[in-house]
Amino acid sequence: MQQRFRWTTFDVSGSLPPAWQQEVVAVAADADFREFPRTPVLSREAPAVESIHRGRVHADQVRDRLPWLYKAYRGEFLQLAGEAVKEQVLPAYDDRYGVVLNVQQGTTMRFECHVDSNPLTGLLFCTDHPVGGELVFAHDGGAAGTAGVDQDCSVIRPHAGHLIFFDARGRPHYARPLTAESGLRIVAVMNFYTESFPESTRPPELNRHLYGGQLAPAASRYAVEQVAEMVVLPRPVSRLQSTAFRAPARSCKALEISHIRAAGSGLLRCRRWNGMRSTSSNTSFRSASHANPRFATVLSELTHHFRHMTVPA
Repeated sequence: MQQRFRWTTFDVSGSLPPAWQQEVVAVAADADFREFPRTPVLSREAPAVESIHRGRVHADQVRDRLPWLYKAYRGEFLQLAGEAVKEQVLPAYDDRYGVVLNVQQGTTMRFECHVDSNPLTGLLFCTDHPVGGELVFAHDGGAAGTAGVDQDCSVIRPHAGHLIFFDARGRPHYARPLTAESGLRIVAVMNFYTESFPESTRPPELNRHLYGGQLAPAASRYAVEQVAEMVVLPRPVSRLQSTAFRAPARSCKALEISHIRAAGSGLLRCRRWNGMRSTSSNTSFRSASHANPRFATVLSELTHHFRHMTVPA
C-alpha cells in the first residue's frame, strides 16, 4: 500500500514583522511574470505542456528587499525545519535558490507539476485562499500531469502565516489556479538539505536550465558564519579579507579567509588566529571534525560550492 503523504505545519504569524504581508505584496508586484519552460529532470507535466505562465521573485530580490525573510530562512525557519525531520538540516549555500517567491495572478496562472530535488522543502504561505490556489500532492509517485495528480491526492489550502515542511522528491505536486481574476497568491519557497542528502546532490541540469552557463556567485554570508562559528579559535578577527566571500567583518567571528580555493583533499587555504599571532597555511580540518560532527558536512558542501562558483583571479 502506498504510504500517504505527510507534512508538518507551524503557525509563525506571531513571529513575523507587523507589516510583513504588505511588504511581500509590494515586492511581488515586481515579480518576473512570463511563460516558464518545463523544468528538466523534475517536471511531471503532461507531454503536451511546454511551458507554464506564472511569476517569480528571484532570490537576490528576496535577500535585498525582504531581509527579514532571508534571515528567517537561515535562522528561525531553519530551526523549525530541524524539528520536522530526524537529522541535521542545512540551508542552501548557493543564494540563487535558497528562498524565492512564487506568484500567481488571476485565473490563468498555476505552478508546474513537478517533483523536488531537495530532501526538505519549506513553504511560507503569504496569502489566504479558502478556494483555489491549493497545493496538491499525488499519492502515486508515477502520476503525470495535473489530471493524474488529482486522481488520488492530498490537498493543502494556503493560510497566511503558516509554514509547512515536506519531502516531495517522489511526490508529483502543483499549485492550482486561482478562482478570481483579482486573486493574488504568494508563497515563499525554501530549499533545505540534510546530511544524508546534501546540496551537492542537486542535479547540475537544473542549474544549467535556471542560470545558463553562469557559475555560482560568491559564497553566501551564511557560509562564512558557519565556518567561523565551527572553528573555535581564541578570539575574533578584526576584519575579513576575501576575494571569494565579500562579507562584512561582523559576519566572521573566528576566522579570517584570505583566499579560498576548494581542493580535492578537502583543504582550505586560510589564515587562522593562534593566540597572539596569525599563521597562514593550507590547513586540514580533520581534527575540527572530531570536535564538531557538523564540520565535515559543512566543509564538504563548501568544497562542492567553491568548485562551481566565480572566484576572481
